[in-house]
Amino acid sequence: MVTLFCVDDAALAKSIKFHTGRRHQAIFVTTTMNYGLFRAKGAVAEVFPGRDWPRGSSDDYAFSLYLKERWRVVLTKWAPDYLVIEGLEFPRYVEEMGKVHRVAPDVR
Repeated sequence: MVTLFCVDDAALAKSIKFHTGRRHQAIFVTTTMNYGLFRAKGAVAEVFPGRDWPRGSSDDYAFSLYLKERWRVVLTKWAPDYLVIEGLEFPRYVEEMGKVHRVAPDVR
């Protein structure tokens, strides 16, 4: 499994080229919506929200929980033998998305 959280298009293309066409199934976890890049190489892509995706909720705490649970589900689903990290590591990705911080107490 290869993580590609918040990488640019050049790094994305380079990683896909390097990690596909081998004896194992390439599985990518990414923040890009360009599925064609992965499908053209016979790879699987699990997509997470990117920096430019709109959020439906203003509840930062709930969103960070969603990201963490989604990550747990992806790891359980694919049970990778190894993990190659290209781009941000998962905790840094969640932080970068601006979602990991305490919810301010209600001071009414």
